[in-house]
Amino acid sequence: MVIAEREFFLLAERYGLSPRQRELVRHVLSGRLEDIELTTLMAVARSTVQEQFNRIFKKMHICSRTEVLRRFVLEAQLINSLHPLTSVKGQRYLRRLKTDSIL
Repeated sequence: MVIAEREFFLLAERYGLSPRQRELVRHVLSGRLEDIELTTLMAVARSTVQEQFNRIFKKMHICSRTEVLRRFVLEAQLINSLHPLTSVKGQRYLRRLKTDSIL
């Protein structure tokens, strides 16, 4: 995975991703973008993969799988670089991420 588990969890929570959607995003972060590969890994139909991606796109206000990758990586770097999560500032920043769409 391109980003740490902590940042992944925070971002998945921020966007309200379901467990299945989180699994898809993890695969995208691992470089797996093709339907055929994803259907095999997840043991689901191609239409299920496509529908879950459409739901992810809607929740994140984006329109492509590469944008999912880009958004998770950039926002994880931002979380990591701005404030340590253990600091008071870091906690305030995370609360703001949940309530505002600052990115």
